[in-house]
Amino acid sequence: MFISRTLDHNYIVPLLGKYDEKEDRLRFVRGNATEQYESVDEWLRGSRPKLVTRIQVMLEVARTIRYIHSMNIALYSHFIRLVHLFVDSNLRTRVLFFGLFAWWHREASTYGYEDPVLLANCTYESNVSTFGDLLHSVPSHSVFLLLLGVKH
Repeated sequence: MFISRTLDHNYIVPLLGKYDEKEDRLRFVRGNATEQYESVDEWLRGSRPKLVTRIQVMLEVARTIRYIHSMNIALYSHFIRLVHLFVDSNLRTRVLFFGLFAWWHREASTYGYEDPVLLANCTYESNVSTFGDLLHSVPSHSVFLLLLGVKH
């Protein structure tokens, strides 16, 4: 939740925590009451956008990742997926921050054990590579759904 408070909400989906007394646990709610978000995956399935629109949304995703990198943050690459990227009614994309990320500083310091396998997936390079995979898959998204027999 700290990262949701630190970064510009034009690039991330706000994540709010709420204590559930009945189940004695913390629940997280994404977004807020005034804005509606839809995952890019749901948006692709539901609206069947034209190729140009899909490319525009992916350029928005690139802009969002560039902003996050400009704040010296690298996402855990396994979270850079269409279900964790959200689009609003103006086709602006935001990322849902949860789980692992790396906050890189000029002076690196280590507190406790850091798993090198996980950290290898928290680099700018791995983020760019994962984005490339997404960019490759989005234009043909509806083709894959047709091949799988998914109706939209």
